[in-house]
Amino acid sequence: RGLDNCFSFTNLRDTNFAPYTGSYSNPNQNFGLIDYGYWDVRSRHTVHYDTSEVDPRTDSLLHTVPPGEEASVRLGNWLPGGEGESFTYAYDVDTNIFDLMYLRYAVVMENPGHTMTNQPRFTLEILNANDTLIDPVCGYADFYASDSLGWNTVPNSTVIWKDWTLVGFDITPYHGQRILVRLTTRDCDEGGHYGYAYYHLKCGSKNLISSTCGYVDSNIFIAPIGFNYNWYSSANPSVTLSTERRLDAVVDSTINYHCLVSSTENPSCTFLYTAYGGYRYPLSQLDYSYTWQPCSFTIDFTNLSTISADGITPAGTGERCETTKWVFPDGDTITTLNAVKTFSDTSEIKVRLISGIANDQCVDILDTIIKLERPYPNLNIFGDSVVCKNDTAFLFANHGGKFFWSNQDTTTSISFVPLVDTIYSLELIDSLGCYNVDSINIIVNPRDTTYISAEICDNDTYINNGFNTNVAGIHELKLFSQFNCDSIVYLDLTLNPTYNDTIYAEICNGSVYDSNGFNDSITGLYTLSLQTTKGCDSIVNLNLSVNPTYNDTINAIICEGETYTDNGFYENITGIYTQNLVTYKGCDSIVNLNLIVGHKYNDTILANICLGEAYNDFGFNETQEGFYTHPFLSQYGCDSIVNLSLLVHNPYFDTIIDTICQGDIYEYGFDADSTGTYIQNLQTTFGCDSILVLHLQVNPVYHDTIKADIYKGNVYNQHGFNEKETGVYTRELKTYLGCDSIIYLDLQVDNVLFPNVVTPNGDGVNDVFTLNNLVEQDAFPENELVIFNRQGKIIYRKTNIKSKIDFWDPALTKSPSGTYFYRFKGTRHDKTIDVTSSVEVLR
Repeated sequence: RGLDNCFSFTNLRDTNFAPYTGSYSNPNQNFGLIDYGYWDVRSRHTVHYDTSEVDPRTDSLLHTVPPGEEASVRLGNWLPGGEGESFTYAYDVDTNIFDLMYLRYAVVMENPGHTMTNQPRFTLEILNANDTLIDPVCGYADFYASDSLGWNTVPNSTVIWKDWTLVGFDITPYHGQRILVRLTTRDCDEGGHYGYAYYHLKCGSKNLISSTCGYVDSNIFIAPIGFNYNWYSSANPSVTLSTERRLDAVVDSTINYHCLVSSTENPSCTFLYTAYGGYRYPLSQLDYSYTWQPCSFTIDFTNLSTISADGITPAGTGERCETTKWVFPDGDTITTLNAVKTFSDTSEIKVRLISGIANDQCVDILDTIIKLERPYPNLNIFGDSVVCKNDTAFLFANHGGKFFWSNQDTTTSISFVPLVDTIYSLELIDSLGCYNVDSINIIVNPRDTTYISAEICDNDTYINNGFNTNVAGIHELKLFSQFNCDSIVYLDLTLNPTYNDTIYAEICNGSVYDSNGFNDSITGLYTLSLQTTKGCDSIVNLNLSVNPTYNDTINAIICEGETYTDNGFYENITGIYTQNLVTYKGCDSIVNLNLIVGHKYNDTILANICLGEAYNDFGFNETQEGFYTHPFLSQYGCDSIVNLSLLVHNPYFDTIIDTICQGDIYEYGFDADSTGTYIQNLQTTFGCDSILVLHLQVNPVYHDTIKADIYKGNVYNQHGFNEKETGVYTRELKTYLGCDSIIYLDLQVDNVLFPNVVTPNGDGVNDVFTLNNLVEQDAFPENELVIFNRQGKIIYRKTNIKSKIDFWDPALTKSPSGTYFYRFKGTRHDKTIDVTSSVEVLR
């Protein structure tokens, strides 16, 4: 069913499984399986597969299969009778595969209240091959029925039950050993009460898991499930950072983090993790050793992969990487920590080790070439690996044995005439019976006749392929090829001509001569090196003349109503005008007219002045209100008229009388906050100096505090308040002048508390019968405290208690332990109480 990853614990007939039954004192008395099906009460060894099934003896609260799993084994039943039964599993521990064992168990027992040695119980033992307990402390767990365990109970019954619980066991110390895992249940020894258990077994890895890696801000470490945890740092080992499986830690390369992992059943069973606190990368490393047997090599690979701060150098904590994958040339992969692999007789293999952390978010790949040396040399073919066409090749080998050449020969050597490149192979069975194979590539070089057609320019020499000539025609050259094979090369050579020509040209200033590959605009002699269609260097010369062009501008001014008629123009509006002309060399030239037409003005100025001032702009000098006229020439010399309409304005003197509240500011340009007279010098909308006077009165505001106290249950309802809790309260009011004022109420609510126990043992704590808050709050100025013993005799009386020394001290009255009675009467302005009750004196 695929349920078991190390123990076949659900296969009750597995050869590594031993079921026993017996009594309380000897549950291993009889070998044999008792299984009538999980629904049958008689079954003492059975498997439960129904994940929805619940145990009715636990008030149907316990599931018989743990959450997330597919099955469980039940050991024992719910029939009383002093029975005992056990399962023993044999397991060969290989920590390359698993180094933790997980027991998930649930227990149902009756608790008859016998002595511990007679109670129903459930035990786990880890034994050696001789059936002896290996470690009585960490390899043993015993659960017996007891209310002190804190298990679940079932109403109206003696049944107690423990819900599914996970316990981890470190099996690293047992590497390479065969261990026996024995689980045992017992009814009570006296036979009247039952006990049975459900369990699930699996294995896991002791690796510390991380969920982050690489260049991150923080590291997250996760320890294996099923243990107790104590995280601390190398910087401060005495401070516990966390007791959870997970630790979130800021990256710090100067710190290592340690996790002391302890058993949930026995805190003395521990192992320690150490985690590097800096940036974390996997670093793949390996070692290996091998042995040779005839015809094969067996290699033992040891995984030395660890955590690195940079992916290059180990961090030094000895941490293993979290995942491992070995990849071999035949496509085989192995995911255990270390690996063993057998290869056929070969001289070299390539192995890849992939190490990962943080769920393989970061991986490191190491490819290693391993050279294997056997006691005698590998098979090699020797002889002619390169021949010329039609030559004979000869091959032989360095081993003796049975020969099988690829050309079907079985002799120790072969000779042949290859026509093309050919691979010849040899399969050989040597004297040890080992299969050997090698191959050789025979290269056949040609004896060639080559024809070359070439062209060069008439000023070059052809020097390729062993030739050196500048004469057109057919040339012959006899050579040895690079493989020393006879060859003939024929050259058919053609000579192509070169050129040197001159061009004479004229352009206008501002133009560019861009024909025949030139791109020039200045008078001069230019040379261009070109190539003909056959690639031969040629020269073209350009003798270039640049003729001038003209662009002149006339600036002119006329008055409105006139016309400009010089230089071929006829214009009477302001603007820029252009005439395009041509020189005798045919070059375009331009005459521009920049014409300004000046206006004749007749304008009126509207002006304002203050009384006592004069208006003297634009040639005027006037002090009286009126309409004035003045002739003048404009900036362009044109006749114009300016009119002035002048107004004369008076200044002002005003007074303001106003009030503000204390703390306010009178703005409007004054920014005044105290009683007094203020003056502002202003200007009217026409810029005339004026004076504004402010007579300001500042009215007061008030902040008062009322201190009051009431007794608990009363309400303070004076001055507009309605409060019943201790605190400071605020009311905002307005004075008759409209200014905000505040009244604060500082209210204390008194409440006397009466103790019910006094312990006069001299330790300074609760030695005296103290009425809390009576003195501190002066809760009842008039009061009386009377103490009576059980016979009604007054043993202490005090009126108007003012300090703590006035309270009753049982040590001073030499009052023994027991029950006493008191009466307290108190009177205050708003409350009268009369309290009668009892107090216990305990020593």
